[in-house]
Parts: sequence; structure tokens; C-alpha cells
Amino acid sequence: MSENKTNNLTEIIPWLLISFILFVVGLLALSYYLWGLNVTPIVQQESILDIKDFFELRNQAIKSVITSIQSYVTGFGGIAILTVIGRRDTEKESENQNIDLSNTDIARATLYKANLQGAILDDADLQRVFLDRANLQGATLYGANLQGAILDDADLQGVFLNRANLQGAFLNEANLQGVFLDRANLQRAILNRANLQGALLHEANLQEALLDEANLAGAYRQDVKNLTQEQIAQSKR
Repeated sequence: MSENKTNNLTEIIPWLLISFILFVVGLLALSYYLWGLNVTPIVQQESILDIKDFFELRNQAIKSVITSIQSYVTGFGGIAILTVIGRRDTEKESENQNIDLSNTDIARATLYKANLQGAILDDADLQRVFLDRANLQGATLYGANLQGAILDDADLQGVFLNRANLQGAFLNEANLQGVFLDRANLQRAILNRANLQGALLHEANLQEALLDEANLAGAYRQDVKNLTQEQIAQSKR
């Protein structure tokens, strides 16, 4: 096993142990609950419910407890996986070995300084995710939902954000050089001092976007939507 894989395994083991402990605790709670139901005389239950309704309620309770256990395990497991992904060393990975997180829901996740270089995040739910100072060079986010995401000082050079939803996203001082924003929604996005040099903004919606001192030199702005002269004047052309 390589050193990189060993480090990743070391990081994920504590989270898996926590998930296992929660699973065991949940099973004990379920057992205690079922024991309580079994020791209650059926005669007493019949005064309120018939036997069929009683067992239906018990089955619903069992399903509810199991669902709660699964939610805890999935939640902690997901955090562990994202932590390992964010710390990965791309230099030790095989060529063309890109992480595929298409159609995944990682909304509100904290991925500060995460390394997602070359990652595939098409149609992913990244609402309000924290990606400040993250490395997303060469990543693809076709149709991704980044509404309200924090991407301040992130490296998005050459990223594909075609049709992505960046409404209200924070992109202060972000590197968006050569980024593809074809038909993207940047309504009310904050791009102060961002580098958009050579960016493709074909039919992108920039309504009420803040572009103070943003670098738009060489950006392709044909058919861009809702870009005002005031916004252009406030940016670096």
C-alpha cells in the first residue's frame, strides 16, 4: 500500500469508528424500545387499539429508528470522505484519474483550501458550500448549483461552469482566468477584484453582479445579459 493511501486510510478510520459506535448505540436503543413493547400486556393495548394497528405502529417505529441510524452513519461517512478528497495529493495520482462527484449533494460542506483539481462536479448541488482558497483548476461543473457558495480567493482557472447557477456566490479575488461561463447565472454574484481575464461570458447573466476592480481584459462578452455600463466602469477593462 502506498504512503498516500495509508495516510488517507488513517484519516478516515476515526470517522468510521464514530459511525460504528453510533450504529451500535442505535441498535441498543431499538432493542430496549422493542423490549418495552413486548413486556406491555396486549390486553392493555387492545383497550386503545386493535392488534393490527398496534403492530403497524410498532413497525413504523422500527423503521424510524433504522432510518435515523442510517442518516448518522451516512452523514459521518460523507464528512470523512470529503475530508480525504479535499486533502488529496494530485501529484501522486495516476494520469487522468479525476474524482467524479457528478449529481452529488454536498451542499453546505466545508472544503476550505480543498484540492479538487480536475474534479468532475457536473449537476452537483454545491449550494452555500465553503470553497474559499480551494483549488478547482480544470474542474468541470456543467449545470452545477453554486448558489450562495463561498469561493473567495479560489483558483478556478480554466474551469467549465457552463449553465452553472452562481447566483449570490462570493468570488472575491478569485482566479477565473479562462473560465467557461457560457449561459451561467451570476445574478447578484460578488466578483470584486476577481480575475476574469479571457473568460467566456457568452449569454451569462450578470444582473446586479458586483465587479469592482475585476479584471475583464480579453473576456468574451458577446450577448452577455444585464451587464451595465456602470458595472464595466467599476471593473478593470
